[in-house]
This record gives sequence, C-alpha cells and structure tokens, in this order.
Amino acid sequence: MDVCHISEPHSIPGADNWLGSEEGLAAICWRTEGDAPRCSLLDRGRGYVAARCGDIAVVSVYISPNVPMQAFEAFMDDLARVVRSAGDGGRGVLVGGDFNARSPT
Repeated sequence: MDVCHISEPHSIPGADNWLGSEEGLAAICWRTEGDAPRCSLLDRGRGYVAARCGDIAVVSVYISPNVPMQAFEAFMDDLARVVRSAGDGGRGVLVGGDFNARSPT
C-alpha cells in the first residue's frame, strides 16, 4: 500500500488522491498508479482525517503542542472514537501523524 500521513501540510491539493482534516492540518495522500487501492473518506474533524484504503483504515492526525492539557485529552477521546469506528468489523487501522505528545507532570 502506498499511503502517506502528512502533518501541517503547506496546502492540501484538490486532487482526487488527497484528503484533509477540517482545518487542513492533517492529510492523507495515496498513490494512484498501478494497482494501488483508492481511498475513501470515513470521517474528518479538527486535527484528523480517516479514510478506508483497500482493506484497512488510515487515520492521519495533528494536534498543536500549544493546546491546554484538557483540550489534548478531549482530542484523544474523540480520536479514540474515530479509531474504534474506523476499525468496526475487524478492519485494521493505521494511525499516524504528529501528536506533539505531552505529560501532565
């Protein structure tokens, strides 16, 4: 599979092989040549986009390092919902991107 997770892209082209999050900070791009599977949108929100690519789901993520811990935790809760939904029916889920991980201490 030829799929790319992109965090903070300069822009998201309007091409058929690109999908982006609501605010354009996370994207998925895939190869269109040969026998590469097309991807289709499953879900998108602030900081994430999820797509079905062949037999798996792909979720690309970006969250700013400047959000408060409470906003980070809410984002992670929402992302968990997206991942569970994307994997419904036993489909594998590939999650990647820039989480700007942090610790509450």
